[in-house]
Amino acid sequence: MFIRAWAYVNKQFSENENADQITLLPELTPFLARTIIEDPDGIDMLYLNSWLGLNLPGLDTNHNTSLKLFKQAITDPHSKVRALVRLTLEDIKNLRERVLCQIEELQLDKETRPMHLSSFVLAYAYVFVCIFKAKGLGRDDKVVLGLTADCRARLGIPENYFGCCVMPFFVHMDPETVVQENGFLNVIERLSGIIARVNKGVLDGTKEKFAEFMAIRPGTLMVTVSGSPQFQIYKADFGWGMPRKVETPSIDKTGSISMQENADGRGGIEIGLVLLKHEMEIFRSLFVEGL
Repeated sequence: MFIRAWAYVNKQFSENENADQITLLPELTPFLARTIIEDPDGIDMLYLNSWLGLNLPGLDTNHNTSLKLFKQAITDPHSKVRALVRLTLEDIKNLRERVLCQIEELQLDKETRPMHLSSFVLAYAYVFVCIFKAKGLGRDDKVVLGLTADCRARLGIPENYFGCCVMPFFVHMDPETVVQENGFLNVIERLSGIIARVNKGVLDGTKEKFAEFMAIRPGTLMVTVSGSPQFQIYKADFGWGMPRKVETPSIDKTGSISMQENADGRGGIEIGLVLLKHEMEIFRSLFVEGL
């Protein structure tokens, strides 16, 4: 919303040059009332105290307000490369049909093992499997999948609420289930389980979530998603026309993958990722051959 509002104002100013006549559209006007979020269980203080109790590089131990970035361990940034790959609507349709055929062949009970086959889940699962294989991980490696859910609609908060109103969800994966013949299906099932938890209640298990997250061991491959195809970032016109390419710089350090709608406006999804050079070469081959 911030980017869309910024683009709207910038475009209006470039066409009008009279700042006094520029106003934001109602849907782009930020709603700032934090008190609208009810927190009878004191989750806010639980999380604040947990963060302040951590001894992290870049965190002010005197509890003073600080905007310093956390120092993150990066294994030789010069050996990493970035790529932006695309799945068309036809690609996603084929992936969905492949999963449906596997479900039919394995005679899985759709009632007890429901599969969420949205474009987001299919793209996420497919890219994750390619990343996992490209890294050549073994059975003893630890793997975690994660995504972040928008809580606003689920908590009755206006869509133009301007603040951090998201909740992370993550799940551990057994490496052997990823490399199996039905590894793609297995990953989709785990992601479907996360979405079922989100739909059940975004605040369920919130008190335990921080401790569970901090218990993830160093060296764990943790793949999360930055962005969303629903953001429609390619529609952000600053007065220079639509963007030709969108990149998410933070994935250089976080290990996340980025996701947004395809730039051509014909549907589908773009996925950004950062890997070591030799891993990226393997990934590209797996990504193309798997389609």
